[in-house]
Amino acid sequence: MGGEPARSGAGFPEERFLRDLLRAWDAAQRDAAGESALAAPAAFDWDHFLALVRRHGVAYPARAGLSRIGEGAVPPDVARALDQILVQVRSTNVLMFDRLRRVAARLEAAEVPFLVLKGPALVGLLYRDPAARPMTDLDLLIRRSDLSRALAALEEGGLEVPSGGERRFWERSYHHIVVRMGRDLPVQIELHWDLELRERYPFPLAEIWARSTSFPLGDARLKTLALDDHYLFGAIHLARHFYAPRLVWLVDQRRMAREWSLDWGAIAGRAAAVRARTPLWFVASYEERVFGDSALPPAVRPLPRPLQRRLLQWASGPRPLEPLRDVERESRRIFVTLLFFDRLTDLARFLFVHWRRKAAKWTGLERLMRSRE
Repeated sequence: MGGEPARSGAGFPEERFLRDLLRAWDAAQRDAAGESALAAPAAFDWDHFLALVRRHGVAYPARAGLSRIGEGAVPPDVARALDQILVQVRSTNVLMFDRLRRVAARLEAAEVPFLVLKGPALVGLLYRDPAARPMTDLDLLIRRSDLSRALAALEEGGLEVPSGGERRFWERSYHHIVVRMGRDLPVQIELHWDLELRERYPFPLAEIWARSTSFPLGDARLKTLALDDHYLFGAIHLARHFYAPRLVWLVDQRRMAREWSLDWGAIAGRAAAVRARTPLWFVASYEERVFGDSALPPAVRPLPRPLQRRLLQWASGPRPLEPLRDVERESRRIFVTLLFFDRLTDLARFLFVHWRRKAAKWTGLERLMRSRE
């Protein structure tokens, strides 16, 4: 799914083995009894297993799971490959944090407030070892009124900033814009002025900013979302990428639920307010598939409408690490997308905007808009 290498053998043995490693690691986090005699099946593709680990960003728990189940579970060269992935993650994260410091300095000099989203903040708040949480880009939230000033400050700092029709396209059509930093080791930075498409998840941005907290970055502290907002935003992000979910995002949700003192009543209320109760259900269901249970308390775990639930169950597949089946096909992906809305009115609102954008793409109007100076 989503560019993943083809499985080998019947029953998805590589996926099941990775799932069992994650369960062994998770049991160790909770000081619970875990697997003790786990072994890879005879018909096993170790290259595919390592590709899965890289795609899902879970080298850290997979490697830790090996120590939980004992020696001999994998060939020595595979264990060394996992160690090498962790070295690469640490090196990449050093680069990411260096770039984040530079971008932060530019924005602070321009007096543009910002919140750090996703990976960098989670490393600072949730993970003790930077290798435990790989990062692929940087996401920052600014206020819409500060966008021009922020882009000017970053452009003066040598970043590649969209201009002309490309910039106007992103400003009018989406909730973020992409800038790039560096040529030899480029880093992509997404400047968000909203957490999600407003016609889908209308976050109360004034409250988000007011509730924000901070996390350490070296000797400095940067602002980020409140812990409860981190959990809800992460659940929505995971559900929005249902067609190519990464296990690292699911691990984020599970660790947040277990290690932070979250206000579950507030999370449930905010999810209802932004029309995002179905993403909470999705996280719980995905957790149960991978880990055997969910850290989301049953009292705040919403149930989809009966028809919606039946259709989502119909769309589920047999793979241990994938919640849904055949969604790499665009027609099926669009259909499943429609099942993730809390209410029919939410769906109608989204369809109006979504199909307008699709029409612009299909007719070539989008390309024309983006090419104009």
